[in-house]
Amino acid sequence: MFHKDKELVVVSLFDGISCGLQALKNLGFTNIKYFASEVDKNAIKVSEYNHPEIIRLGDVRSVKIKNGYIESENGKWQLDNNFNQQIHLILAGSPCQGFSFAGKQLNFDDPRSALFFEFIRIKEEIEQRQGYVDFLLENVKMKEEYEDVITHYLKTWPVRINSKAFTAQNRLRYYWTSFHSPTAYGELDIISKEASPSIQSILDDVDYAGVWTWPRGYNKGGTRFVDKMPCITTSSWQHNFLVEKQDGSRRKFTPIECERAQGLPNGYTNTISDNQRYVVLGNGWTVPVIEHLLSKNIKPHVVHWRCEEAIVVSQPIDTFNQETPCILPTIQQ
Repeated sequence: MFHKDKELVVVSLFDGISCGLQALKNLGFTNIKYFASEVDKNAIKVSEYNHPEIIRLGDVRSVKIKNGYIESENGKWQLDNNFNQQIHLILAGSPCQGFSFAGKQLNFDDPRSALFFEFIRIKEEIEQRQGYVDFLLENVKMKEEYEDVITHYLKTWPVRINSKAFTAQNRLRYYWTSFHSPTAYGELDIISKEASPSIQSILDDVDYAGVWTWPRGYNKGGTRFVDKMPCITTSSWQHNFLVEKQDGSRRKFTPIECERAQGLPNGYTNTISDNQRYVVLGNGWTVPVIEHLLSKNIKPHVVHWRCEEAIVVSQPIDTFNQETPCILPTIQQ
């Protein structure tokens, strides 16, 4: 359990624009010692502007946890005067392009995906020091075999959450956390699509008519009336999806509208160029989803996909008594 009246020590790997820290602050945490590993200059610029107190670790491959210190290419920090201060939480959103559907189904041999094992190494170094650490790892939809590798190492199934349940964006992501039963592999949709914010609520226009897309492959393109913003990505997203107005004119989604779709304050990314704002937002987390996960107030419907027969339950995961157990994957060494 995290206590708001005590110092919370967090290590965030592949920190991006520090959406995890923003979520913690939104939840009311004020005494946070936050160590962040990130190498993207634009993401760091945004993060430093919003959270100047962050302790910068640099490249994740240089980070070491040993002998009561956190060490990296940027320096060495004693956890406290007695060398026994605990690290309470490790956050990570390791680069996903190497094994996502959008990344052409590459695998863990890809250097970007191999960074996942840096997260595992650092997590194990923390556990060797103090026995246990809470964690939250986010990633994208991927091949089952790659998902099973992550599940094998973290010893817990992911929870699938679509940001549309919390914001005006359609964004499906997988979350592996220490806050759930290790046998619960399920889909979470806490707030109904109708009850969560619509795309109109984040647009500056009042004459919204739909989202226009370029034709690509089997997608014929054109205009569709949708009530959620398409998932923000890093590859020319702002040119592929346009807001169409009632008079037929079209425009890009603005960076501020994308910030709103990610649950961030207006202007959160305004220290960099607009083109780079879209990129860092596409790499970011949806803040209200992270708030929800960190609050541990989770009571989803759970669907066990890989059992012989799907089981749907409405009680919280931690009280679910499985009749048809799903077995965590084992990976040949």
